[in-house]
Amino acid sequence: MMVSNNKNNKMLHTQRSRHNRLITAALVMLGIFAFLFVTWNDYSEDSTFGFLQNEKPTNTEMETSNYHTGTSESTTTVTKVGLITEDKYSMGDKASQDESKLNSKKVEEQISTIRGEISHERKTTILSPHTAQTSLPSKIFNPEVNFKEILNTSPVVLFIRSTEQDSQYLKNLLLKEYEISPEISIVDLDQHSNGDKLQDYIQTTKLAATSTQKLPYLFINSVSVINTNIKKDIKDLHSDGSLLQNFRHLASGNVLFEKMGLPSNS
Repeated sequence: MMVSNNKNNKMLHTQRSRHNRLITAALVMLGIFAFLFVTWNDYSEDSTFGFLQNEKPTNTEMETSNYHTGTSESTTTVTKVGLITEDKYSMGDKASQDESKLNSKKVEEQISTIRGEISHERKTTILSPHTAQTSLPSKIFNPEVNFKEILNTSPVVLFIRSTEQDSQYLKNLLLKEYEISPEISIVDLDQHSNGDKLQDYIQTTKLAATSTQKLPYLFINSVSVINTNIKKDIKDLHSDGSLLQNFRHLASGNVLFEKMGLPSNS
């Protein structure tokens, strides 16, 4: 009877051991499967990222077009680059990425250079209220147009030559002894690229026929102030105190003239 019980106990122990081994093996397999699943997902993400990052342009199609500027009729060649991507991609090809970036950078630099050249050719000159100069070539200079442009910079415009005594006198007089608003615009014909032509135009068309005045020229609301000479029309009136009244008369309410050091209602 005891022998039979021992056999039963051994069989029961053997079955339990086998059952435990099966459970252990199943858990190990489950762990391996989970590990492989996680690893495969990470590998797939890395592969997709590498696939997108390592896209390598190979064949390059170059197409050339010409740009014509309207003023100078000069032709500038601009290169357009079309990229054809191969069906095969290499993972982690860092050298190809660097080469592609370098080529793109060179193309951008070329386009930037060409745009700068076109922009430079189309650049125009804007007159400043204080300098009122132009850089138009001498052969196409139009003194009438230039004169009107200068008068538009301020209602009070003074044309001078800094090398002449009368010009310096009137400039200092207006800046140091009179308050003028809007601010006076002063044009130095010595610095003007076509100063001689502009001076001849003003002297022959914008002054009184009897005027012997060469320079300076003073205009208030486009009307010439010096129509005889600077002594009679400026210096004498300044000495007897009537120059301010004459300025205000020509200003017609568009310009404020005040004598420095005097009450504003004088």
